[in-house]
Amino acid sequence: MRVRVILGLTLLCSALGYAWGAGAMASVREVWRDSYSYELCRAVHFGRTQGVVLMPSAVCLWDYASGEVRKISTCNYLSTARPVSATLDDRRGVLYVGHADGTIDAVRGEESLRVVGLRNELRSDSMVSIRALAVDGERLYALQGERVLEMRAGQDFDVEDQIHVWLGGTMVYPKCLFASGGQLYVGTNRGVVKFTLPVRGRREYQRLGDLTDEVVSLVRAGKELLALRESAGQRGLHVWDGSAWREVGMAVGEVPVGIVQGGDGNAYCVTNRGLWKYGGGRLSEEICALPYDAVGGGADANGNFFVGFRERGVQRFYGGVWRRLLDETPRFVSVYAAAAMGNAVVLTEGDAHVESERPFKLFFWKDGYGRNVELAGAKNAGEVVVVDAQEERYLVCSDIGGVYEFRGDMPVARYDDGNSALMSLGGKTKVWSGIALTDGSWWFYNASNVRPLVVRDAQGRGRSSPWAASR
Repeated sequence: MRVRVILGLTLLCSALGYAWGAGAMASVREVWRDSYSYELCRAVHFGRTQGVVLMPSAVCLWDYASGEVRKISTCNYLSTARPVSATLDDRRGVLYVGHADGTIDAVRGEESLRVVGLRNELRSDSMVSIRALAVDGERLYALQGERVLEMRAGQDFDVEDQIHVWLGGTMVYPKCLFASGGQLYVGTNRGVVKFTLPVRGRREYQRLGDLTDEVVSLVRAGKELLALRESAGQRGLHVWDGSAWREVGMAVGEVPVGIVQGGDGNAYCVTNRGLWKYGGGRLSEEICALPYDAVGGGADANGNFFVGFRERGVQRFYGGVWRRLLDETPRFVSVYAAAAMGNAVVLTEGDAHVESERPFKLFFWKDGYGRNVELAGAKNAGEVVVVDAQEERYLVCSDIGGVYEFRGDMPVARYDDGNSALMSLGGKTKVWSGIALTDGSWWFYNASNVRPLVVRDAQGRGRSSPWAASR
């Protein structure tokens, strides 16, 4: 189920990029991140002009128009202060970042302000991370453990300024947040609760209808509210019309796996079979169908969808037609598009049926032509980093301490073990991901407890990343 959600969000973000004029988003993928692991977390929030890129030791802003990625917040990777949630206030140009130690930062331009530190008022056994953030007008909402916190944005923040919004009742726990029009909607394990703005110091709240299942996601579609509910492992899509909940009908065997609010004001639903636009009380328009059980995918700037299927290899979808590109059964597929050129790099990892050997391959797609490249000695894929779209330069991270550089579809260099200008990462160190900044530097995440990020700058000098320093 997680893989399907990842696929759906990847396709969705790529598709919505056209409506927002933000095709560059296709080069940022969203992945599942366990708060207690060392995995990289990518773009967790998309605004109208910027996206938030979350890393284990830093938070970056991704500008769609220029493609610039700017580091705006750092943390100590070895401490509990890892960024785990973020949201953008597009109207004020403020980014809010929630951390694993219960702290929240507000960032505007080059200025970073510690919004609130909750560790002093919580017992050590109840310290939990800020799992979700939402902004509505002057108010910032945070989901922490079993409570929802409300803070007034644009002011000096202090613990005394926090208003604890308790859901009432026993065994009712918040699962997700959605704020709009002065109202806060909280999805819980027992339905949805709506809160209104406080009048004379008192905040009114009410349960919406008779929905009693766990609600894992909420979005608005016009005057309606969409809720993705889950019960006994089964998911369903419900709509609130202001008076009652109604289940959105779907075809037999079709199951909703995710819902997302589009920057165009529409709501979109990802099912196990495709990507749909919601409208008129139903899934009104199918954007892309998924013919088989998918394991990953994405889209390039020209409207090509590249999807890896569990039993059907890697296929391309364009103009309503599926065409097979690779025959092997991939363990996963990731697509990184150079939006300015309309190219795509498809990264596959071995055969899902062969556990002992999983060499990963790159499939380069350009102007209707594809070329498959297998990297000898690399058994597990890491990540593709687009360095320069105009020159068609890509970096590929591997699991054996190596980073490969490609120009077009030809490998030109490999950086590992101190045999080049890049700092030695060690033959056993896993290099899962990286990012290329506009100053020409290359940043790598090597999953090490000692040195989480390593950089090769524009002059080819290797050095430790300052991002690894303490907060």
